[in-house]
Amino acid sequence: MERTALTAVTRRRETGRGEVERFAYANHNGTAGGMMAAMPMPGVPSMWLPYVHVDDIAAATAQARSLGAEIVRDVTEVPGYGWFSIIKDPTGAGLGLWKPAPDA
Repeated sequence: MERTALTAVTRRRETGRGEVERFAYANHNGTAGGMMAAMPMPGVPSMWLPYVHVDDIAAATAQARSLGAEIVRDVTEVPGYGWFSIIKDPTGAGLGLWKPAPDA
């Protein structure tokens, strides 16, 4: 099995609403990322949201919609990192779709 180094970057971002978001991005034979808001939404328990890497974020999001998924967050750019969308399947399970920027 080929081994490569794991690289990770963490950024802080002021939201303009008095909150700080943290975005972490790691790369090891693929991509992974995560974001934490400073304050959770009222009434929403802590949870994990898995992300999957896609080659075409717009097409993958559209396909999910056509197959019955609810689009919770449409395609959104994370400047310098890539694009994501968040979907909820017909059973209510959430999943993030992720397309890294070419130079990320």
